[in-house]
Amino acid sequence: MSALILTWLAKPANLAKLAAGAALAALLAFIGVQTLELNSAKAALAKAQAKAALAGDQLIIASGQAAAQQSAAATAASGAQHAAVDITLHQENADAIQHAPGAAAPIDPALNRVGLRGMCRYADLYGADPACAGLRGDHPAQLPPARAGDPAASR
Repeated sequence: MSALILTWLAKPANLAKLAAGAALAALLAFIGVQTLELNSAKAALAKAQAKAALAGDQLIIASGQAAAQQSAAATAASGAQHAAVDITLHQENADAIQHAPGAAAPIDPALNRVGLRGMCRYADLYGADPACAGLRGDHPAQLPPARAGDPAASR
């Protein structure tokens, strides 16, 4: 077998074919290596781009969370300020009523009932007040006279 190969290699045309085949194989190997390197570079670039996009997304999320926390804190502070103003206003009104001339004088029960019914019509403000139970409905001026023992008449 080796004698046959040596005889074949001894011919210059065959040697040229072998050199051309070896050159073609080397060229194909070079192209394969270059393709692998290019694909590897593309993969590395895609990975870097994905990391950058993720970092950008995380930055946007963190920014949104910070803005939401700041907004919540501002809302809470504003609510606390409004509550303090409401409490102060209520106390000032109560003091003014209690110290007004005639504050100790008895109130006509019918007038008291009409006044309570008028206030109780503001359900969002006074709806939970026990004095308003059963007072909402008709126009205050159309109420029957106050009855003895009626809790609304004694206020």
